[in-house]
Amino acid sequence: MKIACFYHCLISGGSVPINTDFALNIIAEQMHALEQSGLARAAQEFVFAVNGDETDGLAASSLAPAKVKLVCHGKGVTSEIPTMNLIRAWLLGHEDWYVLYHHSKGVTHPGQEAFAVWRRRMQHVCVENWQPCVASLDAGYDAAGAHWLTPEQFPGAVTSPFFGGTFWWSTAKYLSQLPPLPAATWANRMEAESWIGRRRPYPKVRDFLPGWP
Repeated sequence: MKIACFYHCLISGGSVPINTDFALNIIAEQMHALEQSGLARAAQEFVFAVNGDETDGLAASSLAPAKVKLVCHGKGVTSEIPTMNLIRAWLLGHEDWYVLYHHSKGVTHPGQEAFAVWRRRMQHVCVENWQPCVASLDAGYDAAGAHWLTPEQFPGAVTSPFFGGTFWWSTAKYLSQLPPLPAATWANRMEAESWIGRRRPYPKVRDFLPGWP
């Protein structure tokens, strides 16, 4: 078993204006958690994706472990879909790997503690406590994380299952069964969150924090 981490962020611009200092503080906190948990050392690959130009990318990735592979999607990109497409392109030839995806959740909500708490809860499950997630995949689960939301649990509010907040672990084998994503537009931005649950039948999921975020 090998591990690949895919991380997505932005530090400037955006459809909602970004406070760069606030964004960099979130990234620093998340990269510290990766280092302290041992996950940064355990991962064989770490892709650090930025919605921004090379200047943004270098500033943001300077906070990350030395092993990161930086990808800059360019200015004006308004969703996580390009990073999901990076994962899709990477899957071929990595079928036996495990994948962590997380991002700078709450970057557009400075000063709103609810988003910080939400991010840290997902971070605790997927990063600080990553070994049980990996053990779940070893045990045959397709995915693991926090806040797995389904139409059966939340009729009317949820149409396709997903991890609320978009932090998750999954097997490359499962991810390779998911459909292509739509165009990376602001209108389609929520498709990045719902992509993980687009296979039918539903994946076998280990949810360490059940319920609405």
